[in-house]
Amino acid sequence: MEQETHIENIRALHSALVTKRATLDQLIWQAPVIALIAQAFLMRIAFDTTNSIFYRCLSGSISTVIGLLSWQLFLRHMALERQVTM
Repeated sequence: MEQETHIENIRALHSALVTKRATLDQLIWQAPVIALIAQAFLMRIAFDTTNSIFYRCLSGSISTVIGLLSWQLFLRHMALERQVTM
């Protein structure tokens, strides 16, 4: 009887951990996807020849910064993932 309860507890814990991991994976991918959408919008402005050169340079610079921050976020998540799994 006690062993059955122990097995049920292990199954419940495993289920909770799997759910938590799936939620974490979704959250990890949300920020880069939003950054990619923002970059696409800014690149559209940067490559549109009807806009002034100031706005084209500004949107290209902001897009570059967003790309670098997104890359840094990926590296940080990768480092944290390695730290947790060791």
